[in-house]
Amino acid sequence: LLWAPPSVLSKQELAAHRRDAILHILKHFPTGLQTVQLVEQLSNCPWVHAPVNKDLLKADMEVMDSERKVRRRGNSKKWEISPEDQQ
Repeated sequence: LLWAPPSVLSKQELAAHRRDAILHILKHFPTGLQTVQLVEQLSNCPWVHAPVNKDLLKADMEVMDSERKVRRRGNSKKWEISPEDQQ
């Protein structure tokens, strides 16, 4: 991956960085996390330079859900890595 100062990256590039971080975090929580818990985890990662808030994460999760990278865990409000995306 190529990286640059956040000030020179587009919104789409920052969103891609945030989504990669979400996938990385979810791989470490096999029981899944709720959106608010993901916001907290991302906020505590010093290497995440993209903006993080509940609304951005909701949009990210919708995109990644449509791409089959994440899914809801059962009937809960938790998100998990989709079996197709686990490596």
